[in-house]
Amino acid sequence: MKGLGTLLVLLICVSEAQSEAQPQSDSSVELSSGAEETGGTGGCAMNAARLAAIELRLAASEGQAEQLRRQNAANAAKLRVSDNRVLEMKRECEAQAAKLSTLAAKLNVSESRVERLESQNADKPQVAFSVGLTNTGQVGTFNSETSLVFSKVFVNIGNAYNPTTGVFTAPVKGAYHFRFTVARSTAAGYTYIRMYKNEQSVIYGQKYKNHHTGYDYISNGMILGLEQGDRVYMNLPTGHSLFDNTDNHSTFTGVLVYPM
Repeated sequence: MKGLGTLLVLLICVSEAQSEAQPQSDSSVELSSGAEETGGTGGCAMNAARLAAIELRLAASEGQAEQLRRQNAANAAKLRVSDNRVLEMKRECEAQAAKLSTLAAKLNVSESRVERLESQNADKPQVAFSVGLTNTGQVGTFNSETSLVFSKVFVNIGNAYNPTTGVFTAPVKGAYHFRFTVARSTAAGYTYIRMYKNEQSVIYGQKYKNHHTGYDYISNGMILGLEQGDRVYMNLPTGHSLFDNTDNHSTFTGVLVYPM
């Protein structure tokens, strides 16, 4: 198609050249004069040259157009990939948004629970104590059963334990856990200890020490249901002694488990 136009122009030029070679009549002279006026075979050659140049430009333009079509096709493919990626990212964002919404709802529930627990704990009395007997060594013997004053205060939350009298007084009705450990360091013999609730003995501990050196220990504990104002304390029976120093061999502890 590109060379067909040039071929037609050449055939026309050849035909005109043959016509010029034949004898001319008067009318031919007139036609010839017209042909000369339009340029004759020289004009035809010029047109052929122009057509050839146009065809070269057309071929170049078609090549550029083909290249652009390929580039457009490649860009379209990239655009489709980009669109797919955008769609995928959109779906991921939607999934993350849904997950975030779920986590936010769970967080709100957890925060509400924490607030309720904090409110409950704020309303709940805080009661706990831990005390030691003495730093001076042996305590006792006494001529009568004597209340022990644990004078070394480690913890006294709520100030329900009195380090002057050695008595714990329940500030609220509830379940309380008490525990004690006492030591004896004298010669062989028995160690005795009592724990009281009000005037009632609730623990009576005893242990025989059959050696003359070192320490011997008694430990025990229990949970007591107390009314507000009930008292708990430790007594040392007549004729017996205990030992304590900075190593805290003899201790007494109590804590409110829960109010009732």
